[in-house]
Amino acid sequence: MAACGGLAIKTITNKRQSARREIVLEESLRNYDKLVLTVEQLCESDLDIDLSITFKDVTVHLNLNESLIVINTLAI
Repeated sequence: MAACGGLAIKTITNKRQSARREIVLEESLRNYDKLVLTVEQLCESDLDIDLSITFKDVTVHLNLNESLIVINTLAI
């Protein structure tokens, strides 16, 4: 659940000194709302990201929203 909210368990543990399920869920939901707001704000700006991923001769081109999700996931 933490990864879906854009956080690592270690980040939550460092912040709250606990990795109990309730705390992880609470922090994940709180961070998810911030993450969605940030993505929306970036999409309204003039920022342009073109990310292409190729694997076994198959290429996928990602728009700004999809690119930000991939970047955040890799950061976790």
